[in-house]
Amino acid sequence: MKEIVFLFPGNINSVRLQKFATYLSENGFVISYIGWNRYKNNVLKDDKFKSITYLLNGGGEGTKILPLLYIWFIIKLFFNLLFKKKVSEKVWFAINFETAFVLWIVSKFRHVKYIYDIWDEMAISHKFPNWLVSAIRAIDKRVRRCAEFYIHVDENRFSDLDSSNNIIIYNTPFDYYSEKVDTNIEYENSFAVTGWLNNTRGLLSILKFASENKEIKFLIVGEFIDKNVEKKFNELANVEYYHFMPQNELFKLISKCRGIFSLYDPSIEINRLAASNKLYDAMMLAIPVIVNNGIKAAEFVAKNEIGYVVNYEYDSSWKELSGYDEKSITEKGNNGRRIYLSKYEFGNMLTQVFIPELNKYF
Repeated sequence: MKEIVFLFPGNINSVRLQKFATYLSENGFVISYIGWNRYKNNVLKDDKFKSITYLLNGGGEGTKILPLLYIWFIIKLFFNLLFKKKVSEKVWFAINFETAFVLWIVSKFRHVKYIYDIWDEMAISHKFPNWLVSAIRAIDKRVRRCAEFYIHVDENRFSDLDSSNNIIIYNTPFDYYSEKVDTNIEYENSFAVTGWLNNTRGLLSILKFASENKEIKFLIVGEFIDKNVEKKFNELANVEYYHFMPQNELFKLISKCRGIFSLYDPSIEINRLAASNKLYDAMMLAIPVIVNNGIKAAEFVAKNEIGYVVNYEYDSSWKELSGYDEKSITEKGNNGRRIYLSKYEFGNMLTQVFIPELNKYF
């Protein structure tokens, strides 16, 4: 069986990467990884992978030198693949534009087969000048068409760049509850805030809300980008802060919360199309999700009555979150759970959609 090699400009413990890796390794595939360890102190070993290669170590997230490190990573990856032996005997799983772009260039010199998993579209992920956006989009269109197939995380990511060789694998979790349709959760008066803790994810609004509602506990799990904001959260007696942890440990910790925040600054284009794993985590756990106006997910949450929609900036629209209405929480949570089981369980999606497409190239 051919080897599948993940290429990612980030850590091997990223949630979506780990979900694919877990499924593939458990179903008999040989997998390897080439990437970038953002934090030098991380001990990143993983028995699922035949081999793990880090082309860069350090750099973190949101640092000033990060753009230069991205360029250096791309250059190193290009030469690594250009001269690698038996490159045509592997299937390359490129995560995001940076690595798929490298494979597209390499394909001009060597025969390579690659899959392109688009977590975020590069051209709209940053505030680039218009000429650069146009250039990236033109290249991205060619990169997608050269792929054996590429993956979107949601229907709302479709654009004029797309061709027919794509599938959708939603940004959802495996089922923590093993297909129990209705959960009988004794919800606690707490909220969860998880993932990369960036100020563009509504942290300042959540901080104000937590400051004014000291009777509510806030479970925060992830890594802060802004250390000043981290300090302010840690000064609150109703905040419990944890660093990143394995997904099942996270689910155990937050499984009785009465809401999971999934806020995104709507002034950033890619945020308006955010396909957040926190939305699907909440649905799977039968917990209401809290999203903000101005993003596409707000329509989905309101239509299906699976959570709460507030304004991105903290204001009176957040008042409903202060009160504890167990009946409403249970109804919204179970609505999300039923929808998750009907369409969004991650293992089922891979079995029914991803594997049939992948098998065409083995």
